[in-house]
Amino acid sequence: MNVAASCRTSLRISLALCLVTGICFAQELRARLKTAAAANSEVELQRIESTAPRSEEAALAKLVRGYLRLQAKDYNAALLAIDETVITRQSNLGDYALYYRAQALQGAGRIEEAERAYVRTAEMYPTSALARTAILQAAGLGMGRGAYQAIVGYVDKLAAANDGTALKFKAEALEKMGKTEEAAAAWRKIYFEAPQAPEASEVSNKLTALGAAPAITGATAQMMRARSDKLYQNNLWVIAGQSYDQLVRLFPLAADPEAYLRGGISYYKAKSYQQALNLLINVRSRSIKDQTDAIYYRGLSYKALRQEAQMFQALADLRRIAPNSPQLGNLLFQIGKGYETSQPTTAQTYYEQLFREAPRAESADEAHFWRAWRAHEAKDYATSARLLIEHVAEYGDVTDNRGKAAFWGARDAERAGDRARALTMYKALLPRYGAGWYGYNSERHIEEIKRTGVKEMAPEADAVLSRAVAKLQVNPPVVETMNPADEERLTKARSLVLINLAQAALSELESARNRAANSPRINLQIAQIYRARNENVSAVNVLKRAYPDYGQALVSEMPRDAWDVFYPLGWWSTIKEEAKRNNIDPYMIVGLIRQETIFNPTAVSRANAIGLMQLLPSTGRSVAKRYSLGGGAISSADLFNPILNIQLGTAYVAEQIRQFGRFEYVAAAYNGGPSRVSRWLVELPAGDIEEWVDAIPLSETRAYVQGVYRNARQYKRLYDEQGRFRPEVGDGK
Repeated sequence: MNVAASCRTSLRISLALCLVTGICFAQELRARLKTAAAANSEVELQRIESTAPRSEEAALAKLVRGYLRLQAKDYNAALLAIDETVITRQSNLGDYALYYRAQALQGAGRIEEAERAYVRTAEMYPTSALARTAILQAAGLGMGRGAYQAIVGYVDKLAAANDGTALKFKAEALEKMGKTEEAAAAWRKIYFEAPQAPEASEVSNKLTALGAAPAITGATAQMMRARSDKLYQNNLWVIAGQSYDQLVRLFPLAADPEAYLRGGISYYKAKSYQQALNLLINVRSRSIKDQTDAIYYRGLSYKALRQEAQMFQALADLRRIAPNSPQLGNLLFQIGKGYETSQPTTAQTYYEQLFREAPRAESADEAHFWRAWRAHEAKDYATSARLLIEHVAEYGDVTDNRGKAAFWGARDAERAGDRARALTMYKALLPRYGAGWYGYNSERHIEEIKRTGVKEMAPEADAVLSRAVAKLQVNPPVVETMNPADEERLTKARSLVLINLAQAALSELESARNRAANSPRINLQIAQIYRARNENVSAVNVLKRAYPDYGQALVSEMPRDAWDVFYPLGWWSTIKEEAKRNNIDPYMIVGLIRQETIFNPTAVSRANAIGLMQLLPSTGRSVAKRYSLGGGAISSADLFNPILNIQLGTAYVAEQIRQFGRFEYVAAAYNGGPSRVSRWLVELPAGDIEEWVDAIPLSETRAYVQGVYRNARQYKRLYDEQGRFRPEVGDGK
């Protein structure tokens, strides 16, 4: 190698080392910042500022240090720390720097400066999540010092956009200036253009105090209609119904069919059925949709009032006017549903009509499953097998009962003697439901059928079976719906989480979610904030918006971060050790913990069950005494110790296994109580375990047992023996 080549090689190595070193330093700095912010360590935050003064981390350290001083009401120190110029230049949280500065100025009594800072926040960062609050804060300060003309200017844009709070500030400022007519006009604007705002409830009294006429005086039909529509759009059904009613009485010539229709729907949803009918019978529209909607809600109102003859007339009217309308199917469903308990044969009659006349109606799947399950409960297995498999074939993409229908369709086919069809359905369940209760039981039945020498049926030999198998293989796709304009909010939220300002981060994310309720990215970030707080139930509920069918997802179909929210794992070494000591599958203990608390060690139930495994203090004390755990004498507070809680809970589960044998019975006892399970073992079917579980009379306990098994199998496919994600989970991401 010549000298030049050697120099080039050395240079490349040096550059690579510099790059790696720089990345490592940045990562270390970020980790230090996160730790310091979480610990509220102002000393360490200052070290970060001095170590890398031009870094983003230094700017964020200044911001959080100023925020800590602000919370401590050390306002002058907060002002010194919050260097707006540096924070704006070196981070994406300039709006927070300016807003917190305004708060510090306000706390320090420098009111006019604070007021200007709030206004500047909104002017410099008009799309910020803080912009509206900043303007309203400025208006509040202006009101306190009598700057009424300034207030009108501050809130002008918000008031023009019909913001109720801004309009209230404007009205009160105008009143203070002696401009009572303009003040009354602002209050009237709230009444007509922001009727959904909390301030709308003040309008009547405020107008009276001003000596002004009631809001409705001088109102036009257009004003009344705008008010009614806004109430309707905000689901304020009682007031919306009243508003439309007032509109059609005061302006009968201007009231169009839609006003009568919306008023009737509003009254129906407010459970004011006679008032609903009074408006709905006046819907006379050339629009077939308006006509069918009016007849449908008339039918529902008659049903609620138990006026059957009129309800059936509404059904006849729908058939005559629009036999292909979706509302025909919806009304047939509602009529049938009303008879399910009292007259099931009559209910089935209407459901049969629904399947013939509107098989794709919105609730047709629910009606179809009810009919199939009725045959199952009657032990008409040939019929129930046919209907349940048909349910998967026809409604597998919309039903909430896909797995249940598929499993019991297979089981009933097996009991009806069609083992080949049953085997095909059991196997078709496994890809999506293998990690659940139905997959667990399907595997057992597959082995039993195989031992008889029966081969599975080729799906293509039967069109319905073929469609059912195909429907079982897919999950609805998860689509990102986030507006690209909200990318900045997600970036800000990450910065805020880094410096332990989680509530501010949630505000940013909620603002983004208002425009994309089911966004996977937005909901995952929100869920991770809850997860970091040990609010795991909230985390799961948030993320279900984006992944409603996560239980049937393949391990590669969701990112690891999402799986971590749905199935968190902690204290694995302790769980393994205690499970081994008590001869229990550790994944069953994990499944039980997930069902109880989703791994929240601070959980306390309404019955005062405590900790990870939700032990009652009396149970914890008795188990501790029997096995000399925790010194043999423990307090309720000791149950918050995760390790002790696992030791006690696992020992208690082992006792239940010795008493009941099968883990299904143990799970039922853990939730429903040992005495109930002892009784159920006598009273409930003694055949296959799934029959016994399905017959449990308490729906909560029934779901609990199935949930424990589903959780255990999910954890087993997600995590290896060391408690780490398996390589294939989230495609390794």
